[in-house]
Amino acid sequence: MTGIPILLLSLMAFVPAGAKSQKTQKAHVHGKAELSLAFDQEKGSLQFETPAFAIVGFEHSVKSEVDRKKVQMGIDEFEKQVSKMIHFEEGLRCRFEKEKVQVQSDEHQHSDFVAIYNLHCTRSPLGTSIRFDFKKFPKLEKVEVTILVGDLQKSITVKSQPAQIELKP
Repeated sequence: MTGIPILLLSLMAFVPAGAKSQKTQKAHVHGKAELSLAFDQEKGSLQFETPAFAIVGFEHSVKSEVDRKKVQMGIDEFEKQVSKMIHFEEGLRCRFEKEKVQVQSDEHQHSDFVAIYNLHCTRSPLGTSIRFDFKKFPKLEKVEVTILVGDLQKSITVKSQPAQIELKP
């Protein structure tokens, strides 16, 4: 699966100059998330990041037992819903293998929710479609999705309603 990290780096090549400094600034825009999907044949990688507020209801560092329970409930719900929020065609029989799902805090008392999954499908998703539905997390108002499958790159912005993208050249 050494091709997947290279594919994710390839996705970064399509980020406009200066976007890295903007990403730091926009990383804490409540309601906004970034989702990257990269595939090398039937194996893929998923990376999702949003301010923790959208998933757990707050973005300050954990200060109490109540906060810790909210974080765990948000993580549990995300793990339960991920294959429904990012739905591949049934014939692909894609499995989501969790690598990391956590809330990360910085020195400025901001927290991000980060999820990384390895994806295993029976074949490449090229020529199929993916459906996105983030209604389970109503604080997610806008999800910027970037997809790389072989030489094909697609992007879509998913707002409050479900959306679908065709992975066809």
